[in-house]
Amino acid sequence: MGLISNIITNYNYLKQDYTGIHINFYGISSFIINCIIPLIIIVVFFLVGSKIKDKLFGKSNGIINFFIKFAFGYISISSGFLILGMLGLFYQNILYLYYISLIVIALYPLNTLKNRLGIFPEIFKEYKKQFISNKLINIAILGFILIAFLRLIPPEVGVDAIWYHTDYPRLYLSSHSMMNINPQGKYYPGVTPTLSDMIYVFTISISAMDSSRFVHYGFYLLVVLEFLLLYKKRYPFAPYAALLFVTSPIIIRVSSSAYAEFQWVFCWLIAVFLITSKSKHDYKNLIIPSVLIGGALATKLWFLPFFGVYFLYILIINFSESKLKLLKLLTFSSLITFSIPLLWYLRAYIITGNPLFPTFWD
Repeated sequence: MGLISNIITNYNYLKQDYTGIHINFYGISSFIINCIIPLIIIVVFFLVGSKIKDKLFGKSNGIINFFIKFAFGYISISSGFLILGMLGLFYQNILYLYYISLIVIALYPLNTLKNRLGIFPEIFKEYKKQFISNKLINIAILGFILIAFLRLIPPEVGVDAIWYHTDYPRLYLSSHSMMNINPQGKYYPGVTPTLSDMIYVFTISISAMDSSRFVHYGFYLLVVLEFLLLYKKRYPFAPYAALLFVTSPIIIRVSSSAYAEFQWVFCWLIAVFLITSKSKHDYKNLIIPSVLIGGALATKLWFLPFFGVYFLYILIINFSESKLKLLKLLTFSSLITFSIPLLWYLRAYIITGNPLFPTFWD
């Protein structure tokens, strides 16, 4: 009898373990939520950025303005987190009040919301149009985008993402401030400009840390769209550049981690597109690219050499201008550019005495 009961017990175990269907609804729901959060962030960034762009530069539509508005939203909202952090206001109630304020700003007035979001169907139509004209390349691009997306299913393995891109926001939230960090040892990157990590402050504060990876993946998709929708209009080989981008092993690896790479690349590509669209520059058409370069500098300290390239390009293109006008253009652009990461440099100076820390750090 003992043998028979043992066989029956083990048979039931094998049946349940190997043939039974077990669905982890918690895991599925968490994955869906992690997908939804970046979509909400993208919409809020766009709507807030639209308010800023339209107020300062007038209302305008089109593909380029979609990307500019989104970049403005990213820079302004993330800078708002920085200000709260520097003032020691990373308390739950204050952060939630900030989130509610952003939502109100984004949605108001409700009767114009449909028109303001009308650019999204246009983006889809434009993508569909270029997809048909380059089917094989776009299918290949989608294949690698899918591979990157599937890498979001396993847990985070990115060293930098675990080390500081999500670790530091947790530290800021636990201490309610961004000014209490010790810049020694493993904590030295926490003093450098990391505007992108301010988005991760939001995801961690709402107990959705894993969605930080999905946010970075969202910027990855935006960079691909810049190649396919923006640069394709000027350069026929742009889809090939997008394919080269998504097939790069390093891009595949970092696309599914909570890094700070695609945020600065996103701003940089728009700025390059804008400054290369003019044979000569004046004060007006240098403002937006300068702000975007500033956003990239606020995201990554090591972007400074790229600013040198940007500065040199303006110098060469406008070299035929009078020396006084050229000097004014370069000064004007530089002042706007460095006004964006200025608070980051001020923070580094207060904490370490070096605004460009860890540069020149022994």
